[in-house]
Amino acid sequence: MKRLAPVLLLLSLILVGCEKARPTLPEPVAVSGKLLDAKGKPIANKIVIVFHATDVNYTQDIKPTTPAKDEGQFTVKLRPGSYKVTLANIPIISGGALGAGGPAAGPGQEKGGTPVLFPSEYGNDTTTPWKIEVKPGTNDPITLQIGK
Repeated sequence: MKRLAPVLLLLSLILVGCEKARPTLPEPVAVSGKLLDAKGKPIANKIVIVFHATDVNYTQDIKPTTPAKDEGQFTVKLRPGSYKVTLANIPIISGGALGAGGPAAGPGQEKGGTPVLFPSEYGNDTTTPWKIEVKPGTNDPITLQIGK
């Protein structure tokens, strides 16, 4: 039995060492900012801001989102790391039904009556020009201006 104990200890250490460690995710921090149109005016209550984590350890099925509220202000809790930022229209009620969104139906308007408030590149995480870095602790407010 005395010979078996060191062998069992060695096997235990090997099994523990082979287990893949899960990364410890940092705590989310508050990120605030302002959403502006191409002329520098705030966009309020019409757009949702979506944050896409680019770090593979932070992959989430649900992307953090926040609406741009009064004066274009927004606040969201994000884990420290890199993000691409996209926009999505908040559908409006038109003729008793929600606006459908999708490709533009005409100048300045999407199907279902939802106005197009930003160029299509801002609605796709592959083409968006916006990338932000969230640091642990306190972050400076960010400004997201369409066209810049």
